[in-house]
Amino acid sequence: MRILTNGLRLLSVLRRPEDERKNIVRIYAKARSWDDVAKLGKGEVVRKGHLIGFVVRQKSAEQDGLVAWVTASKKQWYYKLSYCPYLHELAYNGSCGLVTKAVSKEDGLANQHIIEELKQAKKEADRNQSIAMPPADEYCFPAFETCSISARDSYLPALNELSLLVDDKEMFSRYVQLEKDLVFMVIKKDDGCCRIWSSTDAQHHYSDDDFDRSYSDAYAVSIDNKGKPKTLSLRKTEEAWCIPFCRF
Repeated sequence: MRILTNGLRLLSVLRRPEDERKNIVRIYAKARSWDDVAKLGKGEVVRKGHLIGFVVRQKSAEQDGLVAWVTASKKQWYYKLSYCPYLHELAYNGSCGLVTKAVSKEDGLANQHIIEELKQAKKEADRNQSIAMPPADEYCFPAFETCSISARDSYLPALNELSLLVDDKEMFSRYVQLEKDLVFMVIKKDDGCCRIWSSTDAQHHYSDDDFDRSYSDAYAVSIDNKGKPKTLSLRKTEEAWCIPFCRF
């Protein structure tokens, strides 16, 4: 999957006008090598293979450094496929009442592992189900899956990790501009703001009505036209932007 994604990106670059291709070459030429990433400070641009990223946290003796890869995409946090007796196959189920243990606001990698283990556990349960029964529900986590295939060891950041990027107005503006220059998929605003997923489960249901348990939320960050970020609790089946992070 990662090879296919990279191939499509290369094809999109080759189809760009010559001046845009030259600009892309300049961006890659100026970016620092991944071999030097441990020496880089916050806001510096790094290159790893075809990927370009921003250092959003410098490495220190106390903590790992963090890079945000410039390859955003718009996905749902979670949705479910359930057996439809009319179609005789699995079909989209609008319910998103699943509450997970991916609750860390500091450690997105831990959240990513929790979700991957949860999905694997669901698959194992499905294998044990009798073939005479209708297919079991399929649990899908597109935001997590997209981030994990973007680059080796990448993940959907936790809320406070994401804030390191979006709270820095200048750096986030540079991030969006690089998306446009390189441009695989450009972060756009919907209804005057753009919403970006974190991997942090809000662990509560969308409705205040205790009788409605069909929907649950995860935390996202909304950025308005002035570049001001705000944390919000968003229904998991809604789409928002996903930005892969990586540690070093």
